[in-house]
Amino acid sequence: MSAMTLIIGSGDPARQLTEALLRQRLPVSVACEADSADRFSDLSGPGCRVLPGLQFLSVTGTDGNFNLSVEMDGRRSTLSADRIVLAEDARHQPNLHHYGLTAANTIWSLGQLTPAAAAGSPPEFLQAGDSVVFLHGIYRESHPEVTREVLNAALTLSQDHGLKVFVLTANLKVAGDGIEALVRRCRDHGVRVVKFTRKRPEIRQEQDRVRIVFDDEITGQCCGLSPALTVVDETIAPSARLIGVAGMLGLETDGQGFAQADNVRRLPVATNRRGVYVMGPSRGVAAACDADVAGVVQALTTDADVPAMVAGIVGSCARCLTCVRCCPHQAIALTNRPAILATACQGCGVCAASCPAGAIAFHTPEGSSIGDVLTTAVNALASQPGPRLVVFCCARSAAVAARAAAIGGAPLPVHLHIVEVPCGGSVSQEHLLTVLEGEADGVMLLTCHSGNCYAGPGPEHAAARCGQLAPLLGVVENGGGRIRHGTLAANMGSSFAGLVADFVAGLDIHGGSSFSPER
Repeated sequence: MSAMTLIIGSGDPARQLTEALLRQRLPVSVACEADSADRFSDLSGPGCRVLPGLQFLSVTGTDGNFNLSVEMDGRRSTLSADRIVLAEDARHQPNLHHYGLTAANTIWSLGQLTPAAAAGSPPEFLQAGDSVVFLHGIYRESHPEVTREVLNAALTLSQDHGLKVFVLTANLKVAGDGIEALVRRCRDHGVRVVKFTRKRPEIRQEQDRVRIVFDDEITGQCCGLSPALTVVDETIAPSARLIGVAGMLGLETDGQGFAQADNVRRLPVATNRRGVYVMGPSRGVAAACDADVAGVVQALTTDADVPAMVAGIVGSCARCLTCVRCCPHQAIALTNRPAILATACQGCGVCAASCPAGAIAFHTPEGSSIGDVLTTAVNALASQPGPRLVVFCCARSAAVAARAAAIGGAPLPVHLHIVEVPCGGSVSQEHLLTVLEGEADGVMLLTCHSGNCYAGPGPEHAAARCGQLAPLLGVVENGGGRIRHGTLAANMGSSFAGLVADFVAGLDIHGGSSFSPER
């Protein structure tokens, strides 16, 4: 039987994804707002269940077995799903209060005007030759997609309806595709773009009209406008339901609260949780819905990657809950004691390295652990002349860079032993000390850049562990200089060689480790 996918959304993104999954003959449930039921009514049938007005109370379970406590029409029940896709529309918040304005017949939000302008029917009270002012990004940073909407509406009013259009702005965001060309088209058709880099305009509401006074920064003249229509820009924000469900699922969000962190490892549609996907306006303001539909379909129809290493609680657990707090994938359940959920674990090893009791084993399916690999590395260095280095490398970044450096012929120490790990966050302080207690002259821990780690804060965990050890080891000869953390991307082979060379140059090599028990 095909896995059931729950789509949470009420707009076009949810509709497009539902149609695409039904074409693949995959069963779907759609949880939409009550007033959006008609959008999906024609899809309802044996393979598609439409659930309008569903309220989410809590979510438990993992990939393949999510259980959602819900309420509909005053009745509570449990809804099961194998996978969850967040496809909510974004929320447009008018910025009237930023300008000290309130809505009136001649004071509109961008959301009010855009549909009318697109349909070729601007407000009836406007006559050819009337002036329209758009207030955009004057008191707070805007987004390129909002800029696009402002310029499209301004162009339509000027070009098709003979209105005098002004766009007043502090910083016109033109980073989006085609926006610079749109600015030129607006100017070619008479739209006046006025920028304020020093003094902001004075904006007053006089009953239902707006009076704007400002100094022109080019001519130095004082100018005034009393437009027939004032249009205020908007902030694009995640919907309240998206924020609520993302919180229940424990999803990492971006700075604005959208349900996909600013992390290249999550692109295009993944989240930090296995079996939970996000698309379109749910993952960011400018997300491409069409491409996201294809990405979600591919993710749902492709077997998930099997982690190279898995974690399991094997020792005496003190129930300190460190593993629950630090797991970036919500893969640890708490009953009488923490339990690692195999279907949710993505094999980063952060929990094992963080456990103060050493109660979590982290190993390959065959039973090999980082400690086993480390023992081999330390033994191989025992009889070698210096400099003898052990470098822990994240498999997704630094390990790839190391191979590129070797293939490219970069000069590397002869006695350099690389220990490839699933994530830099899987390397514990015990691992680092084991290297220094052996015959190594130094140890490096090289991870992804911050924000580019599939385990989220893996680089931060690695940096903290090295940072805590260095001053403690500094009291033993040059101990503090024998440990270093660094970050790399997979394409930085030359940088890998440079980091190693710089590290070696700073070592005070004595022919053996200062921390070896024999010394």
